[in-house]
Amino acid sequence: KGLPLSVSRKVDKPEYFPAFWLAAKNKFFVQVLAPDEAAVAGEVHAERSEEASTLQISTLSVDMAFRDRDVKPGETYTRKMSYYAGPKEYRSLRSLGNHQDDVMEFGYSNSWFEWFRWLCKGLLLTLNGIHMVLPNYGIAIILLTVIVRVIFWPVTHKSTESMKKMQEIQPRVNELRAKYKDNAQKLNTEIMALYKANKVNPMAGCLPMLVQIPVFIALFVVLRSAVELRYAHFLWIGDLSEPEDIFPGLLPIAINILPLLMTATTVWQQKLTPSTADPQQQKLMMFMSVFMLFLFYSMPSALLLYWTVSQGLAIVQLLMQKR
Repeated sequence: KGLPLSVSRKVDKPEYFPAFWLAAKNKFFVQVLAPDEAAVAGEVHAERSEEASTLQISTLSVDMAFRDRDVKPGETYTRKMSYYAGPKEYRSLRSLGNHQDDVMEFGYSNSWFEWFRWLCKGLLLTLNGIHMVLPNYGIAIILLTVIVRVIFWPVTHKSTESMKKMQEIQPRVNELRAKYKDNAQKLNTEIMALYKANKVNPMAGCLPMLVQIPVFIALFVVLRSAVELRYAHFLWIGDLSEPEDIFPGLLPIAINILPLLMTATTVWQQKLTPSTADPQQQKLMMFMSVFMLFLFYSMPSALLLYWTVSQGLAIVQLLMQKR
């Protein structure tokens, strides 16, 4: 309330134009207008319904403006343009050419984020490739998770071994901290010498997370609006592109099982992972797991399925290393 029902914004800054195409889209569908002659300006219009209790946009439109043309008596001038209206399907948009697949928002070409663009494309093409062999997107997501885990298996294995060694020498580290508590420089030197003598890398425990975060973000980008997952069934899940909502209307809140499984596997993994953290830090990590439950509770089922299976495979790897 208090915000305008209709908003228009002109887009005529030099850095944005000439525009070879303009698009208006929602989560799964898009309209793309691509003239043969580039536009010199454009305008975006957004509207919301007066009856809407939220600020959700109900209508979105985009228009293009072209250079003026003088047409003399008896002359004709024709402007040609192509128009696409359909699903945000990568293969279809890519076939249109002129980078119209940027509508997918995987990251834009000719920028420092190009590597992320290719990561998103690779994950989506792999997912669709698996689906061509096994026509169920739930199974395809599970197999994609297995592939990602296998690729990162050596990194996570080495990290766990390093954390295990750090846990073993933690009493000696505590002794050094008590001995040199008034000499920070000497303490750091002695601790680094202890790490070197035991062939321990204190940063190795963070490496798997740093490597996997870009993959997780890329999967989030791909799975959040992949039209292929719309109405895709898997076990009790009726639509992998939406939260589960198993018994709609039974309770005031939606009933989703995957967020609970994700939280349970995350807590279990934390208990199995070797750690040198003090009790307060461990409580903080437990709080973060519960916080993730609320953060991810309404996320698409496809993303939660990936994360739950990934955590389950991590637990299997930790149990194997423990034995």
